[in-house]
Amino acid sequence: MNRLITWLCCLLVVSQGGCATSNLWRDNDPRARLFIDHTQITEAQLQAKHVAYERIQTHIWDGYLVQKSRKQKLGDIAILLFATPITVTLDTTMTVVVVGTFILAQGGYLGLVNEVSVEPRRGVDRRAFLFRQLPFNPRVREISSL
Repeated sequence: MNRLITWLCCLLVVSQGGCATSNLWRDNDPRARLFIDHTQITEAQLQAKHVAYERIQTHIWDGYLVQKSRKQKLGDIAILLFATPITVTLDTTMTVVVVGTFILAQGGYLGLVNEVSVEPRRGVDRRAFLFRQLPFNPRVREISSL
């Protein structure tokens, strides 16, 4: 059972790590150029607007790669500036949850490991025995007043 949980955690980390931030940066790159089909604009119109462009003509694509305007670039930069901390937090949270679950599962804290019950020897007080088995000492020490 532990191996199954280990493999599931590893697969989850591999499949989900860093997706939101990289997608945000890929989709809102201010340096990217826009593709405009040749049926929507002519080369004369692009030259009249003094826009930097590149003609793309292949068996699949036929149009122009045009640089973004300043307004579009500033919009992309604003989105990156405000959304990147959120996406980094989401990516980090996913990794921390998966790694934390893996550690807890390996440590037996999730109840996924069959625990062996230990019984006290004959003649030993059961309550005192169980008290000693706790991972911490819950006794409160009295502080003497001066």
